[in-house]
Amino acid sequence: MQGCRFPILFVTAFLVVYTLSPHLGASPLMISSAYLASPFLVIWMVVRVLKKGEPSGRTFDEGYFYDDENAPQSIEREMRKAA
Repeated sequence: MQGCRFPILFVTAFLVVYTLSPHLGASPLMISSAYLASPFLVIWMVVRVLKKGEPSGRTFDEGYFYDDENAPQSIEREMRKAA
């Protein structure tokens, strides 16, 4: 995920600043501009992650759900195999 780090950090920081902008005293024009830009930035981030991201080596068949480290379903499956 080295190639995806910048888009993820940039878009996350942008959305945090956008969320806090009314409390920071930003102008309504700036808030509206950020609102209109945010979907494009999120789409850009998703495209970059899908193109440059690396798939996990683990599968659902092995019992890993969303790449859990010590998934309960994988531990149960290992206990069944050992028995």
